[in-house]
Amino acid sequence: MQMGAATSVRTVSDALAEVERWRADQEARQAAELVEVEQEIKNLESAISNLKQQLKALTKFRTELQGKASSLPSRRLERGHAALFGALQDQASQLGRREAMVAGIARQREEAFEKELKGTSLAAMVEEFRQFKVAVEPNLQSLPESYRSVVSEHHLRISQRLREHVEKIASAPLEVEADVLSIEVVYCVDAPEGVPELLVVVIPVTDRVHSGWYERIDGLQTWLSARVVQAIYQAARATGFTQAQAMCGGHMELLAIEVDLLGAPAEFVGAFEEQLGAILGASPELFAGQVFATGRRVDVDYVLPPEEDGAEVPHAG
Repeated sequence: MQMGAATSVRTVSDALAEVERWRADQEARQAAELVEVEQEIKNLESAISNLKQQLKALTKFRTELQGKASSLPSRRLERGHAALFGALQDQASQLGRREAMVAGIARQREEAFEKELKGTSLAAMVEEFRQFKVAVEPNLQSLPESYRSVVSEHHLRISQRLREHVEKIASAPLEVEADVLSIEVVYCVDAPEGVPELLVVVIPVTDRVHSGWYERIDGLQTWLSARVVQAIYQAARATGFTQAQAMCGGHMELLAIEVDLLGAPAEFVGAFEEQLGAILGASPELFAGQVFATGRRVDVDYVLPPEEDGAEVPHAG
């Protein structure tokens, strides 16, 4: 029998060898994948750790922001209080300088008036007036009535002529060469239970206008303060608020005025606002100094922050 060509047949050894190669490939692949997975796990663990740190930081930041947000109203009032009184104190400083300027101009006018008197017939009248006050008036009652009447009538004529001349000079408006100075009279109403209890007015003038009035010469600051008091009492009279009393004192080195509103008519505050605007808008002594004053109502918490509620503005008894 003749044998043909040999046929290639996969042997058991070959088959098992293929299985071993497959196993080796799988082991190598799985080992590589395991390394990758282990690295990914480490990366994720590191990322998670970083995220935890970020979360902790963000949580802390959130707490800080919440604290700032909750304190924002009080911080707003603090900043508002500081800003308000900073502006008023600046206005008071400028008004003080303007007052000194006006006083200087007034002194110059008085000196010019005295110089003018020396060169006129009025000088003799002034000297006669002075002599009457010094030497005659103290002994006037000892003279006979007929002499006393003649002397008194003559003195009255001299006084009238001098008064007319002085009034003519004094009535002439001061000429202040300066820019218009705008200032604000700030006021607020404290109504903790919805019912007005206290009117507080802060004027941009030094509190020495009240505490040291006996040492001060009248000027713009005194005149402005008097106008505010005038507005209070005219409003009280217009509304029948007979027990109204303006209590003055210092607050943040400025002049403050309190009016107790318990028992006040409901329309008193509105009347005060109206009177204040009208009076400040028609004050010749302020206009002469190139001062334009207006009233400005503000939130009571800007004037008396919550921590100061219940503490009265210091005032004279």
